[in-house]
Amino acid sequence: MKTGAKMDAIALTLWLVAIGWLAFSLLWFLFGTTAFFQRGIDLVETILYIVYWAPVLIFTLIVLFVFVFKQDWLISHTVLAQRLFSLALVPVVALSVFGALQLTPTAGWLTERVMRDVIQVTSDEKYEYRVELVNNFQKNEYVRLYVKDISTGDNTIIRLNMKAGELSPSVPWKEPLWSIMSPTEQDGIYLLSTLDKHGRPLYTKAVFEINMITKTSTRID
Repeated sequence: MKTGAKMDAIALTLWLVAIGWLAFSLLWFLFGTTAFFQRGIDLVETILYIVYWAPVLIFTLIVLFVFVFKQDWLISHTVLAQRLFSLALVPVVALSVFGALQLTPTAGWLTERVMRDVIQVTSDEKYEYRVELVNNFQKNEYVRLYVKDISTGDNTIIRLNMKAGELSPSVPWKEPLWSIMSPTEQDGIYLLSTLDKHGRPLYTKAVFEINMITKTSTRID
């Protein structure tokens, strides 16, 4: 090798792009499978780590080792050979692209993962409503109430101070039914109570005062 010899510009660019993309895809997959560290890794994702993430990680480390410690060996070859070596990276980069775009979940961190019960109507027929559980089984989970004013069509989202575990799952053959919202004698004030899995009020239940004037909720039980 001649003193001061440099790696071919095209080959160098391909190596840098490959290393950068491989590193990004590994982080992206890690963030997606943990919802940016908001939940643990389940069985399906563990298999994905074994089948996809681990091989890509090993190849990334090999590529980094060759590029950092064996660059003199690369430079010792002709420009054509350097470019051919660089093209050998394409299949694994393509695999990492597939993993980033197709295997990496975005729900629960980039977008919300929402479970909903059935749409119901208050007994005074003023509002449609349902309870929504957002990002279930994660650290950033929360519960909210969706309300639609029937007369105007306006939608309102009201955060509820409760845990997902306070909502009982419905029996398998029924649609989810987690709560009932009832009007009170005060105009614009409603009571929202959780139900058991058969659609009956719970003995130990969460009760909220829903103020449709201020669009707020207050837990009273």
